[in-house]
Amino acid sequence: NDEQQQQQQHQHDDATQPTNTNNDAPLQITRATKLYAFCAALNSCNLGYDIGVNTGAGILVQNSLGLSDVQLEAFFGSLNLFAMVGALSSHIINDKFGRRWSFRVSAMIFIFGT
Repeated sequence: NDEQQQQQQHQHDDATQPTNTNNDAPLQITRATKLYAFCAALNSCNLGYDIGVNTGAGILVQNSLGLSDVQLEAFFGSLNLFAMVGALSSHIINDKFGRRWSFRVSAMIFIFGT
């Protein structure tokens, strides 16, 4: 009888203890997680910076290349279009190379491309 009670108590303790296979367990926020979140925010800032620079340079580009207003709008719209294409295709790249390498390469291209 004592063995049954101990076994039941042990099963109860096991059921209340969090395990690694439990999807409801809280996630740890590590230093690397904070760094990646910061880099993602920095990339968003860089996109805003690029759009702002292109807006200011739009008149110069239009005059230099002889673009019409519609062509200039297509030029500005291409930034958002290619950002959308990149976002929609990111899952394929992530599955092939992994999240970390995809993020690192995209961040480096974006930062050095700016």
